[in-house]
Amino acid sequence: MAEIDSLSDGLINLKCQQHFRAFWNHQDQASSDMDRGRVGIESLWSPANRGLSRLRAFLPTLLTMLSKAWNSTWSDRK
Repeated sequence: MAEIDSLSDGLINLKCQQHFRAFWNHQDQASSDMDRGRVGIESLWSPANRGLSRLRAFLPTLLTMLSKAWNSTWSDRK
């Protein structure tokens, strides 16, 4: 019991020092915080982590598509 009390006191102290950015209630909130760069390190539920993995997997494709669109737009103006 003393260990739990000590851990709780330490976590409350860190919270008072604004050590923690956010506490999430569901996986969408956890994913959103990571996706928007609000937090750098976070504990994620497995479904939220899978959602972010899919987004990261698609990101290079999206960036390539945007880059090609941008380049074609500017090359047409030359």
